[in-house]
Amino acid sequence: MTVRIRNVREEDFLVIMGIAASCAPMPVERDSIYHDLTRYFANTCLIVEDEGNIVGFLLGWVSQVDSTIAYLHDVCVIPEMRRRKIATALYNRFFEVVSKMGCRKAYLIINPINKH
Repeated sequence: MTVRIRNVREEDFLVIMGIAASCAPMPVERDSIYHDLTRYFANTCLIVEDEGNIVGFLLGWVSQVDSTIAYLHDVCVIPEMRRRKIATALYNRFFEVVSKMGCRKAYLIINPINKH
């Protein structure tokens, strides 16, 4: 397993959409949301690849109102790659990135029925 985390690229949004569909109970967003996030927030949106294939993602951004606050919107790892600390690595990289940007807090919403 050769896992690598990198920033998203705009062309990744179609793969991200497909992966999101496998991340129940996480709601799937409209296509344009994934496209906008990969196009305009690539500095704080991440994907994880295993041998060149995208196997997970984290979508987040820095608040436009308070630049000391970051928000994590979605995190997903494909089912067959779960339990390998990939999501933890995505969170850690996100916190590292936004910390360097001046963020001191991060927020997210968790669905109470999410057992992952």
